[in-house]
Amino acid sequence: MPAILIIDDNEGIRTLWSEVLEEEGHEGAQAESGVVGVKIARTRALDLISTDIMIPDKDILETLVEIQSHNPTAKIIAVFRWRQHA
Repeated sequence: MPAILIIDDNEGIRTLWSEVLEEEGHEGAQAESGVVGVKIARTRALDLISTDIMIPDKDILETLVEIQSHNPTAKIIAVFRWRQHA
């Protein structure tokens, strides 16, 4: 089954996606920031990366370039979540 990395600073979203993916038999990994996502990508073969565009610690484009340098065939889904401020 595909190995999937979820990068999002929202723990609830990471947990929800990981649970859904694991129920379907996929290997899931979670990262709360771009820095952690790159660390995971260096040590694991990934098939898919799903990431929020607004992530802490590292620019999203820099993060994705680094991840793809270690996982050149991995597909990427970049998600933009609108965050309203009170």
